Amino acid sequence: MSDTIHFRSKEFQLFIDEPLRKFACQSVDYFLEKNTPVKHNQLKAIPSVIAGGKFAALQRLIESQRQKNTKKDNKPFWEFLHQNLIQTQQVTEYSLYHFLRKQPFIASQLSDETAAETRVQRKKMKKENNKIIDPYMEQLISIFFEHFNCHYFYQTQGLS
Repeated sequence: MSDTIHFRSKEFQLFIDEPLRKFACQSVDYFLEKNTPVKHNQLKAIPSVIAGGKFAALQRLIESQRQKNTKKDNKPFWEFLHQNLIQTQQVTEYSLYHFLRKQPFIASQLSDETAAETRVQRKKMKKENNKIIDPYMEQLISIFFEHFNCHYFYQTQGLS
């Protein structure tokens, strides 16, 4: 029996409701501890971008916003999203990829990259592992941002 979870299963719904919500809230708290809050309008476009073009569209938005000559206060926010949602090389504690890799229903499907004998093998294993994680990212990204935005708006109420 495989440890994979079907996206419509009760287990997956519980994962979305509890661990994913907690992780999104912790991500917000981590960002706000170290940075000046950005205006709420910086977050308001994210759900519609995801709805219209899924994770790929969100990646394009994040890259576009990072490269813009925009307000100084906004740069750390978009850089935070880049590091924690897109960048898989230097995984941080608040990286969604890192969080997903630790979940038993995903971890059981992944190859141990540290067991690779060569750099080429490790890179190939990492690529294969990302192929396993990517469908979960697609399924979870909009829900992650529902939790993220709710907590962000709660934590910064009265600031924007």
